[in-house]
Amino acid sequence: MRQFLLFVVLIALLAGCGPKVSEEKPGLCVPYDLQILPDHEKLTVVWKNDCATLISGYNIFIGAGREADKPFNTTVYPGDTNPDDGVVQFEANGLANGVRYFVSVRTVFPDQTESALSEPVLAACGVREEIALSVRYKSQQDGYSFEEAEYVRANDLANDLYYLHKDGKDYLGSPARLDGFLRGSKFAGLDVSGEYELIWNKLSRAVEGSLKDRIAVGTNQWIRLETADGANAFMKVLGFSGEGADRQIKLFVAYSSVRGEVVL
Repeated sequence: MRQFLLFVVLIALLAGCGPKVSEEKPGLCVPYDLQILPDHEKLTVVWKNDCATLISGYNIFIGAGREADKPFNTTVYPGDTNPDDGVVQFEANGLANGVRYFVSVRTVFPDQTESALSEPVLAACGVREEIALSVRYKSQQDGYSFEEAEYVRANDLANDLYYLHKDGKDYLGSPARLDGFLRGSKFAGLDVSGEYELIWNKLSRAVEGSLKDRIAVGTNQWIRLETADGANAFMKVLGFSGEGADRQIKLFVAYSSVRGEVVL
């Protein structure tokens, strides 16, 4: 019996030497300037930390619909391959498109205590790709479904937009203009310029005109498309090629299937 009690005491003492994961150092080395680069079923999380104290790494918290209570990473993330630039990057895979994720980061210290959480950022995964649309009815690639992330015909029930070249001008239009039974998309030009990676956090706050079912477009223009079910796509016109029936428009597309709000 005495040996058993000594064994229990020893186990208790050993347990007391474990990591203090619940302890927080709120004013020390809190990650800041958190940014999220969404893609298809993944989020790339980028933040800054100019901490002068020795650290072990980071815990990244990603919660669906609310702030997470445990890290997304199963082991402490040591940081990326360039720790001297003060910018850290983490790629979170295996997420779902169209879900509102709350993302934040804690610094982890050698004694396994943690900093306070960074300011949480709201983001959603979604398709990020380049597409090329032919003039309506001129090829198999004259329409595109954002939800299915694939080309469809301009008069397909899943189509979200078509391309038209008329009287020397280029237009994107709602399929409902072709047939009232098709999806009714709406368009607005945005008062922004630049590459997506540099301006993604400005797109949802950009000044926009009234939403229309057809819009004239030009190279380097950014456009917001609201789908028939309330999701949003942001598109940059990359350019045009060909003439007549062979003419195409090339677009960069950033799509979020979150309904009723703009989340990128």
